[in-house]
Amino acid sequence: MVKKKILPCSVDKQANGRQGFTLIEILIVVGVFSILALTASMTFFNLLKSSTKSRTTILVKQNGDYAMGVMTRMIRNARKLESCVSSSDHITIRNPDGYPTTFSCIDHPISSQSASLIDDTLAVSNCSFNCQDGGMFKPDVVTIKFTLSRTGSRPEGEASVNFETMVNLRNIDD
Repeated sequence: MVKKKILPCSVDKQANGRQGFTLIEILIVVGVFSILALTASMTFFNLLKSSTKSRTTILVKQNGDYAMGVMTRMIRNARKLESCVSSSDHITIRNPDGYPTTFSCIDHPISSQSASLIDDTLAVSNCSFNCQDGGMFKPDVVTIKFTLSRTGSRPEGEASVNFETMVNLRNIDD
């Protein structure tokens, strides 16, 4: 019996005239992978930008809410308004314990007795305290307005939020 010699696969490919991938096929595969990588990286960077914008806005909002909450609570429970000129940048109240407290937005922080109520990285603008005398039988009303902003080197690191509220004093000083 005669044994037939089996040729390796590479010899068969050579016989058909094909040895591997063509340059066009390799360029198409590299192009498709490049487009996929570019799309994935752009999606990732857009996600990072929106995350940074969200964190910045949350920081500004939390600081403004905290400052507004402290001022609202203390003004509402004050015995009386000591010093308040309409549309001024400061207000002084008389606390229930008899001591005065001054809220101010001079030189751009919002402060209480010189202690800042907001983060040092934030800027305050359009800050005003507007007082209305309630008369003999009505409590005084204080309107607080301010804008908190954070600036950054890139647009996603910037945020600005407006705050405004009206506070009625609970106590009518005799």
